[in-house]
Amino acid sequence: MLTREEELDLTGLRWYWGREYRIALSGGTWSASPLREPATVLTADSADELRRLLREDHDGRRIVSDAALSETAST
Repeated sequence: MLTREEELDLTGLRWYWGREYRIALSGGTWSASPLREPATVLTADSADELRRLLREDHDGRRIVSDAALSETAST
């Protein structure tokens, strides 16, 4: 059973990141998997830690994507 705080955090994470990640909380472990790469799993001990990991992962994917677009445009 989730606490009220966990429910609110889970709902907030899903609202903000749900278009790009599958987000779950099970047995005290927070997890997120990119929808385009479901074999990748980010795990955390708290909602705040998962939020930080999501930002880092998303920013890293955007940088790689932008670099690939720049490379394609220059060839």
